[in-house]
Amino acid sequence: MDENTNPYGYESIPPAPEPEALMPPAPIAPPTAAAPPPYGYGQYAYYPPPPQPATQAPVPEKPKRRAGLVIFSIFMALAVVVGVFVGIGAWRFMRGREPGAPANDDSRLTLADTPTQPAAPAPDGALTPVQVHDKLKDSNVSVQLYSGRGVDRMTGEGSGVILHEDSKDTFTYILTCAHVINKNDRVSVELADGRAFDATIIGFDNRTDVGLLSIRATGLHGAEFGDSDKLQVGEAVYAIGNPGGVEFKGSFTGGMVSAIERPITSSYKMQTIQHTAPINPGNSGGALVNAFGQVIGMNSQKIVDTQYEGMGFAIPSKVVQEIVNSLIANNGYVPGRPKLGIKYLPVSRSQRGMLVARINSLPSGSLIIAEIDEDSDIAGTQVRVNDIITHVGGEPLNKADVLLTVIEKGKVGDVLELTIARVNAADYSVESFTVKVKLVEDKGSSTAPAEEETQPWWSNEDPYGGFPWDW
Repeated sequence: MDENTNPYGYESIPPAPEPEALMPPAPIAPPTAAAPPPYGYGQYAYYPPPPQPATQAPVPEKPKRRAGLVIFSIFMALAVVVGVFVGIGAWRFMRGREPGAPANDDSRLTLADTPTQPAAPAPDGALTPVQVHDKLKDSNVSVQLYSGRGVDRMTGEGSGVILHEDSKDTFTYILTCAHVINKNDRVSVELADGRAFDATIIGFDNRTDVGLLSIRATGLHGAEFGDSDKLQVGEAVYAIGNPGGVEFKGSFTGGMVSAIERPITSSYKMQTIQHTAPINPGNSGGALVNAFGQVIGMNSQKIVDTQYEGMGFAIPSKVVQEIVNSLIANNGYVPGRPKLGIKYLPVSRSQRGMLVARINSLPSGSLIIAEIDEDSDIAGTQVRVNDIITHVGGEPLNKADVLLTVIEKGKVGDVLELTIARVNAADYSVESFTVKVKLVEDKGSSTAPAEEETQPWWSNEDPYGGFPWDW
């Protein structure tokens, strides 16, 4: 039988091809986490795909900073801001312009011609303030005091007025206040042009506060003096001087006459011109001038108090004339003037003085002796500096001018009986005694240095800065 013959009579079926293309069965590997067990066996086994390893999500890359873009953005922001401001300014400018105004106005502010000369004087000869100043400015000088002990040290400043030359045309007289130059210091005079000269004290009169200097210079511009007796209340006056010293040299102020022959009491009772032209410390000795440019007074004092304003006082030119001529003719003093020869301080001007007066029931007008002149008759007695005068001729000094009045009414050689109280600085108790002294002729101050080296018991309350009044 043929091997292809079906013995069972059925149609023969061709043999199945050899499974050449079939893969042999995969060997069964032990299961692992990466290879799970197969499903089925042999050639029918199924192996699931191994799990893929876990991977992280990709991190997005940061965009790179673009410097150029940032700078451009800032520039654009600034441009916007500037544009806003320019727009607002243009809007305001256009808003402020009237309709029809030119966009570009080339007009300019101009100055008119100003006359270089002041107006002509009034028909009566009165000058303008500018002319008054021009007439007096070169006659004003600065008076400066120096200690003269070792290295020069300035101790005070004031004002002065150029008068005239002496009869031999070798030097020029300078007018100033007695209280400016009566301190025994070296004196210098500075002119308006800045030149300075050592000055000689010709003399001074404390009673009228008139002092006289001389400098070795000629050809200077002397002031013209007028008659103070012809002044009227309400008349315009001007003051020229050096308030505060050289720094404000030549200051010029204006005001009016407030009163004529106004009596005031300082070291003596004086008749003065009260006026409103502003003056300050340093103006002492400066000129008070009328509308004609004439000196009709010398500024001497002012009331310094917060309750007062515009109250200055000047020595009338008639008094100045009399005293200056007497000083020139009598070697620097006014003959026949009696004086006690002391510098004093009212107890009412010192807190300690008032305390001593109350504790010991002393008269309220009692006077503290600050200095004693060499030529005073008191210098030969037991009276000392810092003692207090309480009575004269048995009359209590209930007012500070009681003793002043007695001296003014007296004459050289008159004898006064004074009651003196000596203060015990430890407890402010006093011991009193009397002394008789004669009035001497006032030939100017010749104060001797105080013998005591210690500070006086009242010194820290002295409101006059170490310069009490003279008698």
